[in-house]
Amino acid sequence: MRARISAPSDFAKLWTASAVSNIGDGVTIAAGPLLVAQLTENPAWVAGAAFMQQLPWLLFALIGGAYADRVDRRKLVVQVNVLRGLALAALAATTAAEVVTIPIIYTIYFLLGLGETFADTAVGAMLPVIVPKEKLASANAKLMATFTIGNQFLAKPLGAWLFITAAALPFAFDAVSFLIAAALIAGIAKTPEHPKKQADVKEGIRWLMNHRVLKTLAITMSLANVVFCAAFAIFVLYAQRRLGLSEVGYGFLLTTFAIGGLIGTTIAPRLQRKVPNRTLLRTGLIVETLTHLTLAITDNWLL
Repeated sequence: MRARISAPSDFAKLWTASAVSNIGDGVTIAAGPLLVAQLTENPAWVAGAAFMQQLPWLLFALIGGAYADRVDRRKLVVQVNVLRGLALAALAATTAAEVVTIPIIYTIYFLLGLGETFADTAVGAMLPVIVPKEKLASANAKLMATFTIGNQFLAKPLGAWLFITAAALPFAFDAVSFLIAAALIAGIAKTPEHPKKQADVKEGIRWLMNHRVLKTLAITMSLANVVFCAAFAIFVLYAQRRLGLSEVGYGFLLTTFAIGGLIGTTIAPRLQRKVPNRTLLRTGLIVETLTHLTLAITDNWLL
């Protein structure tokens, strides 16, 4: 059942909060691997930080989705953002005091990932409540554009630059961004609550298992993400050791993902009008396979 549509200013607050937190997230995405690589050169330990941040999605994503459907999502996102801000403040403090350790980083990354499973799901569910149906596509496009520009383009080199200025600075920056985002979302009108929680997880799994197309996509994308994330988890070591890039060079290298993303989102709708979706998906997976093979054999940063 659809709730009443909130005031237009509510989307403006959500959009601004998304922009602020996306820049903060991007800064940490760039600076976090640099911090771990500064403490250890062991690829397994470096990859472990990415694993700890993604682990909560495996353990709690279904629970987080069901929970976000049954509470005041606005309040949930505010509370999670405040807690994530405090966790990042602790990381900044221990880094500044030069007492940060791999276990501390792992613990904070796990907490950040746990917050993501609840907050990101809740924000996605808030959007149809505060935006009229006819403007939903436009609102989604604005949020995606903000993510691409803020998180992918601006934040990555900024995060690397802040890190070489002072290792604690990017995490303090991200902590403040979460607190600002929490304050903005706190001003959004209350979203509806619903009783009962447990049945939704089982019903959702049952529905997915009976949907041939989505089940195939879920399995395929899961396997593809395992491979992609395995490579990306040690990308900072690859950039430094094999490509010979500095910290800032690594930050700029990450922005190339955004360039590819923008090109992809520009040409995808045109291709979909001419080529079947299954052909596009298969071709995309083959292209991605070839890019990984290229990365495996080259040491040319420009390539």
